[in-house]
Amino acid sequence: MYKLVRNNSGKKEVLKETLIQKDKVFTELDEAKTLAEKLNSILRDRQLWDVQKY
Repeated sequence: MYKLVRNNSGKKEVLKETLIQKDKVFTELDEAKTLAEKLNSILRDRQLWDVQKY
């Protein structure tokens, strides 16, 4: 299982599910990587999302 994380002003931030505010967990590595790439292409800053084992 995998989650998306990023460093936000020195604090570790985990991507949350929209409605329930729990960590968004992926069962497939490819699915997590694909979403991270999409989010990072939109953000274009230094607070990029990265895949991490849950």
